[in-house]
Amino acid sequence: MNAFLRLWRRSSLVVRLLIASGVILMPIGGAALWSLPLQDARQAQAELNLALERTLQSHVERHPIAALEFSDLAEIHLKAMARRAPEAVPRWYRRGLGYENLTGNAPVLAGNRVQGHLSGRAS
Repeated sequence: MNAFLRLWRRSSLVVRLLIASGVILMPIGGAALWSLPLQDARQAQAELNLALERTLQSHVERHPIAALEFSDLAEIHLKAMARRAPEAVPRWYRRGLGYENLTGNAPVLAGNRVQGHLSGRAS
């Protein structure tokens, strides 16, 4: 500490100002570097959620699926519901064969880790 005070006293005004401004700007720069990745991560998460929601909706529209729901470990829930006209098969036929309320639930794995759960209901 004593060496720093000696160096401080021997330094010119310009050097002292540069040191002081550097000390002041370090926390500001650190905060900026810390917040930028957080903003990028939030934006990437929002884009991934949108892409996943579109994928779920396209599966619901192309296949005889009434609804799909994805929930991840961070409690984000994405849903896709079918918007199609009633089918030509009578309801009593589907009920009689047991096809009325087919549901399923499966874990979503990536890299041998559970990333969420996907549940679906067939029409």
